[in-house]
Amino acid sequence: MPKIKLLNFQVFSKKHKLCTDILLIIANNKLLKNKELLAFEYGYFVSSRLSFFAYPQHLRRKKVSLNRKIGKASMMKIARFDYSIKTGTLQYMESMLESDVCLLLDFDDEVVSYTTQPDSFMNHSKEGNWRQYTPDLLIQYSRHFDHGEVKPEAKTYSDEFQKKHALHESIVKEQTGTELKLFTEPKVHPDRLVQLRQLKAFHRYEAIPSLNKQVVQFIKDNGGQVVLSEIDHICVEHEAWVSYPMVMLAHQVIRCVFPEVIRRHTLVEVAA
Repeated sequence: MPKIKLLNFQVFSKKHKLCTDILLIIANNKLLKNKELLAFEYGYFVSSRLSFFAYPQHLRRKKVSLNRKIGKASMMKIARFDYSIKTGTLQYMESMLESDVCLLLDFDDEVVSYTTQPDSFMNHSKEGNWRQYTPDLLIQYSRHFDHGEVKPEAKTYSDEFQKKHALHESIVKEQTGTELKLFTEPKVHPDRLVQLRQLKAFHRYEAIPSLNKQVVQFIKDNGGQVVLSEIDHICVEHEAWVSYPMVMLAHQVIRCVFPEVIRRHTLVEVAA
């Protein structure tokens, strides 16, 4: 592996095939030891098509332990890291579907926290031809915990899957007392997922209560719905940056009326 100079960006040459997923490259270079990954908190992908990976200047290393070793990515199974705003850590995911499910968990008010690849359970029964099962998720709600399994809906109709999942449910229930929830494709508009990905980057900024209150009152005084650009003058009065309405959307003070890519002419209303 060539030496990489750490600046605002780490640039990786396509010649050395380091442009696909830097965290996987790090793992392949033996930083993956005893099922522990050295992950960089607050790292984020600029684009899966670009040949660089961006970090803030000050990096903090954080150990992320996985309950089972996950193999290399392939066209059918995409192994990746994704930053969770709910937990403030990097979470390891095996597919884009798993990433979509976790994105919705990040913006779910009923979810306190979650972790991926949480526990492994041994199958001591004579049923099935497997010995160990690792759920995809452990989710903490305000009053209870649930384990979760993420699976494309098309694969859930077979008799083989339903029999196997029923056995997984019984073993998880018996050993932990928690339910095993099945997550398939999110039942939301695809553009809603695009919105959440846009807002995820703004969630790390603190909300300004006095500004929020004035914006909410402005929206109510103007029929309950306004376009984002109409909020600009309030932000200027409070010496807040012009993108502050995105922070309000990320913190669910206001919300988009329609599921669409967020632009300056996007119609918003006060969140319930």
